[in-house]
Amino acid sequence: MAMLEQGVLSGTSLVSFGKGVSPELRQDVLDCLLYAQLKADQHHASRRSWRPWLSEYQMSINATGGRLKERLPEDRVEVRGMRDLSRVLMRSGVYSPELRELFEASLEALMTSEHAQTFFNSWFKSGRSESFQWAPCTRHSDDEINLMVCGLQLTTSALRPGFFFWQVLSGLMVVDIAGGAFLFSRKAFDPFRDAVGEALSHHASERIIEL
Repeated sequence: MAMLEQGVLSGTSLVSFGKGVSPELRQDVLDCLLYAQLKADQHHASRRSWRPWLSEYQMSINATGGRLKERLPEDRVEVRGMRDLSRVLMRSGVYSPELRELFEASLEALMTSEHAQTFFNSWFKSGRSESFQWAPCTRHSDDEINLMVCGLQLTTSALRPGFFFWQVLSGLMVVDIAGGAFLFSRKAFDPFRDAVGEALSHHASERIIEL
């Protein structure tokens, strides 16, 4: 079973890495995901057109080092708080035991992170719709990663926030879920690394925060 070795907030993605993933491979994955967010933002506004935005996001990953292996079944569920997401994310049969463990560990890191609280606190207002990506990564080989991209759109209603950002009281969140499983390869990313790095350097406001 893989344990969480590192979790980061990268743009609008919560990325978690299992054991045995090299620092170079981690950086390539983070750069690929940030670049995918940048490309998707250029074509769609995620608040108004989340599904087209997510489709563009995944197409960018597929074009710059990540090969799509399986699509995540789309789902819509109602939850009362962020902690309920662990139950939501386990509904699909796509997840391996390693990915399930990473989901649980990254959720715990999210709940105890001061940075994550800052990231999410402004979301919880009635009638608000926001989205982010949950992206656990497990080692496949020395230069390859199994990457699960789980896109989540959260819409709130009749909401009264609790003291902590995950405590949503007397309200409801509707969660739309879509995504896919990718095999990411450093070798496949090689031809795009310089161009991706240059594009990201022009958008230096994108931050990567370790949890």
